Amino acid sequence: MITLNQEPTFPNVTKTNLLYVSSGSNIDVPQYQYVMDVKQGSTLLTRIKQYPNPAGVAVFDTSRILNDYLESRVDTFKITSSTTYGTGKGIFEIKFGEEYGTSPSSSVTLYDGQGNAGEPAVGSTPAEVWGGTIDVNNGYGYNWDDVYGEQIFLTSYPNSQSPSPEFNYKKVALSDYGTLSFKGDEVQGNIFATLRTFSGGVVGTVNLKGTVDDMGTIIPVGPQNLLDAGITQQQLDATDWYAITVAARTFYFRIDTDACHYDRANFFFVNKLGAWDFHGISLPKRKSTSINRETIVKPFVNYSSALSPYDLSRRGKDIYDISLEDNYTIPTQYLTQDEAEWLSEMIESTEVYLQDGNLFIPIVITNTSYLHNTNKRSQKIFQYEIQYQYANSRRVR
Repeated sequence: MITLNQEPTFPNVTKTNLLYVSSGSNIDVPQYQYVMDVKQGSTLLTRIKQYPNPAGVAVFDTSRILNDYLESRVDTFKITSSTTYGTGKGIFEIKFGEEYGTSPSSSVTLYDGQGNAGEPAVGSTPAEVWGGTIDVNNGYGYNWDDVYGEQIFLTSYPNSQSPSPEFNYKKVALSDYGTLSFKGDEVQGNIFATLRTFSGGVVGTVNLKGTVDDMGTIIPVGPQNLLDAGITQQQLDATDWYAITVAARTFYFRIDTDACHYDRANFFFVNKLGAWDFHGISLPKRKSTSINRETIVKPFVNYSSALSPYDLSRRGKDIYDISLEDNYTIPTQYLTQDEAEWLSEMIESTEVYLQDGNLFIPIVITNTSYLHNTNKRSQKIFQYEIQYQYANSRRVR
């Protein structure tokens, strides 16, 4: 018989340790092993077996297994109404059983953990997960609720949920697309954007509610998303700031009028909470190109012809392949301590896209290290230099 001594709480994230501890009453029988099945619906995804550890139990960590079956949605950057995580989240069944034989050399039989021969059947709460992270140094525990139990908006961007938008807001440019993710029961309420002037006058409103999910809902929040959702260009041009409201929660944005001086670089990245975040920069970027040439050396004398006359046009060294690597560097605007800590999530992210008009191009952040803003007394504001390459190198003839 199998008993679960420990299991994670759910919903939870996969970039943590999702630990199950199972104990059995038959561990002294020959060839005994604990068995764990990971299933989605009726499909068996994987089966893991463990011999009892020195304490007589088995400790299973399902985090990496579940993460392999998640994929961030990249079709949500231009949405005009709320949508769910889709493939970015998963619901799995984790079941436990045991197997053993009648002697050290006999065949083994699989048992359901409840005393019957059959597939593992001991388990309780379905594993609802998405690809967020839990810092092992948090001092609280492995689970999302241990650390982020009250987290509603899935972003660490600071000071944008205050009722004083003239001072607390996230800056965006008129050309930006953007999304914001929301977790919690309140997502079932209304979702709308209210556009205002500095004096507080309402310029326009638009309903953004579409498909929702308590576990994670993606909301369109960029100016271009609002334009596509029904706000007119005239209304957008007259807007100084706007509020995205989800039931009783509000997130504030301000139109950055200085964003038109340079080409805009608007980055989409998966943040540490497992949601798409975005940040725009309107500063000049630098570009350098690394060239790698593959060459072959041939003799000046032509040994393959009927005659070998002197021919100055024959190449001794020839290039048979050229590969290019374009490297881009862009400085961020000056950031506060909290903004710098938030943006470090983009430097560390494994999934980053760059907006180019209506296109979103996959890129790779190539910073191998970065200096944090750590001196609050003498270093009031701070800049990063973001280094990146396109994920797909351009080709040459």
